[in-house]
Amino acid sequence: MKKSFLIKAATLVLSLVCAFGFVGCNKTVEEEAINAKLPDYSSRADSYEFFAYVSPGAGTFTTENGTTFLGEDFRSEARYRDYMECGMDMVMARYENSYSGEDWETSNAKKVCDAAYAAGCRKIILSDNRIDYLVNSKLNPSDGSGELKTEEALDAKVEEYLSSYKDVPGLYGLCLRDEPNYSQIDALGKVYKSIKRVAAKMEISDDFYLHTNLFPMSDAQKLTTYWNDVEAPAENLQEAYTRYAHKILEVTGANRIAVDIYPFVDGKPFGNYFFSTLQILRKECDEHNANLTLVMESFNYYKNGKQQFDVCDKACMYLSMNAALAYGVDDMAYFTYFPKPSYDYDETASLVDFHGNKNSAWYYAQEMIAEAQSLSDILLNYDFKGSKIYTKTPSNNGTACYTTFFDNSYTFNLLQNAEFDNDALLVTEAYDSVNELYMYTAENIISPKYDGTDMNVTLGFGEEYNYVAVLECGEIRYEKLSGGKYSTVLSAGYAQHLIPLK
Repeated sequence: MKKSFLIKAATLVLSLVCAFGFVGCNKTVEEEAINAKLPDYSSRADSYEFFAYVSPGAGTFTTENGTTFLGEDFRSEARYRDYMECGMDMVMARYENSYSGEDWETSNAKKVCDAAYAAGCRKIILSDNRIDYLVNSKLNPSDGSGELKTEEALDAKVEEYLSSYKDVPGLYGLCLRDEPNYSQIDALGKVYKSIKRVAAKMEISDDFYLHTNLFPMSDAQKLTTYWNDVEAPAENLQEAYTRYAHKILEVTGANRIAVDIYPFVDGKPFGNYFFSTLQILRKECDEHNANLTLVMESFNYYKNGKQQFDVCDKACMYLSMNAALAYGVDDMAYFTYFPKPSYDYDETASLVDFHGNKNSAWYYAQEMIAEAQSLSDILLNYDFKGSKIYTKTPSNNGTACYTTFFDNSYTFNLLQNAEFDNDALLVTEAYDSVNELYMYTAENIISPKYDGTDMNVTLGFGEEYNYVAVLECGEIRYEKLSGGKYSTVLSAGYAQHLIPLK
């Protein structure tokens, strides 16, 4: 995404909100005379991409008693302008607004495209149920015409589908198959490659954006069942999930994959496998030169009358965002913006409620997105290298959930030691090969649901390092080091990106 000076300045202004009375951001240290500074990264043109499930929809809500109209069709320019003002720069037309081959001019999908484009969005992702059906049916089209056995036949069918909306203003890509299981991967790969070929042939795009959302590592049964059916059984869930992600990237040749994983589970402080999922997917994406998208939790969900996922406050939302930045995630999404029709949500816990009112989460997301974008020209120059989770014995806060199947064997290249007084501390390492600089992200990953979660942290970089650039809450400051060590206090969910300088 091209980012103009005015947009960049606006995001920086928004990021200043956290500087006042905000426990998560350390703004108390005054900058001393510094003899080393960061390189100028301002020429970088791209930045992070943001979107949200579910974008403003038809204003209907389905229950077991039927469909209720809420009094407004939210697929309007004004409602999509609100969505864009939160910081989203992509719109995904899904669920009730998916396309199924009906007359395009009167379709729900077109209504979303028109409203989003009028509001200023130039990155619109469509969902085509017919293309999803190709994956689900293993290349047997829903029209009953029979299996598409050749590449030419598949391309012709995909071209037929794309021709309905190929000239839509702002068309950026397609949402292709949510949470594919192992038995669908081969068909997914063929359809993925076909769409890429056809989109280039039709001059829609040489790099058509395809969103494929994987199961998270926590869906153990959905992963191990398929592997046990078709290959030698995986020794553990870590191996099964690595195979799953690896196979999808190998078969599709995808240059981006996504995952949704929601750690704030009712009745538990923090769900298992969140950091293990990020660690495995980051490694696989790096091996396949692919971008990683994280769908982050911002809702409260019930199923069969029982709460499944807990309300996310500001610190919880920061924990997910900071973890995404630490693992070099390129695209980020929130689930959910509007509560999804037919799901049982606490509507006050999404970004926007069923009536279009902005909840607290909308303002939290706007602030966090602005902060991330104001630092994107620096952060995106650093390539993820590895991570460790530091825990105490005995544990203060039941940290087994943080380290379940987490590979903690990475050795940092520059960081010499870490001192901390609470559980648990995530440290990731990234490297700017052009300027030969390391960056370390230190994040307090204790669930904000606990009491007593503040953490004193000291990181030792070596006595040859005299200064550190601290990137936090959308701002940069420099601090002088003593003996190559940097000390700070982090509250739960918050992080600092640290670049040691000589």
